[in-house]
Amino acid sequence: MKRIIYVILFLVIQIATYSFKDNYIFNAERIKKVFSEWEFVDEEKKENYYMRFINREKDVTIDISNYKKGDNSETAERRFHKSSLEDDYVFNGNGLLSVGYLGITSKEYIKYSETGIEKKENFFFEKVKFAIYLTDSEEDYKETLELVKEAIDPSIKVKERPKKIFKKSLKVDQIFDVKKLKREFDNTHKYVELEKNVDPSGIMLLLDEKKAGFRRQIIIESTNNFSKEVITRRRDYNLKLADDIDGYKYIREDKKSEKYFGVSSREYQNTHFKDAKLFDVVAMANVIVTDQYEILIINYIPEGQKEFADKQYEEYLKILSSCLKK
Repeated sequence: MKRIIYVILFLVIQIATYSFKDNYIFNAERIKKVFSEWEFVDEEKKENYYMRFINREKDVTIDISNYKKGDNSETAERRFHKSSLEDDYVFNGNGLLSVGYLGITSKEYIKYSETGIEKKENFFFEKVKFAIYLTDSEEDYKETLELVKEAIDPSIKVKERPKKIFKKSLKVDQIFDVKKLKREFDNTHKYVELEKNVDPSGIMLLLDEKKAGFRRQIIIESTNNFSKEVITRRRDYNLKLADDIDGYKYIREDKKSEKYFGVSSREYQNTHFKDAKLFDVVAMANVIVTDQYEILIINYIPEGQKEFADKQYEEYLKILSSCLKK
């Protein structure tokens, strides 16, 4: 039965693809109008015309361009296949979902990253080529395909959309007084190591020496204007699939941080060391996400020290909030 369904589906796709006429165009102003509610982050007009748009509410990116002189869909497809593999993507075959929207299958690639399963869908037409990057959300992909169809199909009337104004994303040192933060933790801890990150803008405070084994840490990162839902989903995936131990499990919503940051935290627990009878220690993680920044606090709690750890966690919250730039 499954084989019959597969054959029928294959024939339908073949017929649709065979009857498809590539009348799609690349018109930069038309594309900008359709994607006016996405952030327009990059544009190049050299050998060809290239643009990038990001939907930070849904975590979807599209790169779209025409061809440079002498280039065509076949050579571009081979070139993009090679570059995708070099970027650690794995070719996942032809994506069928796009047939109902654009008349052809996509060239689908996947990559397992620290923040989720990343998909890349490549498309090559006679006058336009584009790539859609997203996490594994079929609904977001469908919505993006509808927008692309409107942007490149001249037979479709472009809808009127408001042009969204985007704030410039802030770096962590614009949000927190990092020097004061380091000084405050130096005053309360024997060992403090500060590491900085550029993209996304962030810092990590390590509160134990490497030889200690278990290293308490506080990570602060800019959200780069991505929505709270996107940041929370990424961190949730990252914690649950921690590659050094078995991963954290979401426990509950913790209200303590509301007093200091206006939002509750998501609390996670990891009992790997205790379950494996290696150490009588439970790892705890608290994630605080606001519109501008994310805070991750990781602590290791010995048996019988939960009350002390709770007090220590609240002290961390006090210090962190006192270092916010008003």
